[in-house]
Amino acid sequence: MTLQSKNMGHIWYIHNPEYPGEGECIIFHKHRASQPYHQHGRARNQGHDVFQMNGRKRS
Repeated sequence: MTLQSKNMGHIWYIHNPEYPGEGECIIFHKHRASQPYHQHGRARNQGHDVFQMNGRKRS
């Protein structure tokens, strides 16, 4: 998935090399379309997804 900020024009490319299976996403970023991407981080958000799918407990 590729996202671009309307305000700053920054571009993020989120890649899951194990898609369509579960896996770690690699986040790439660049400041301008003419620049190359650099790795910005990695994320495995499965725990948060499970939390959201099971519903939040009301306080």
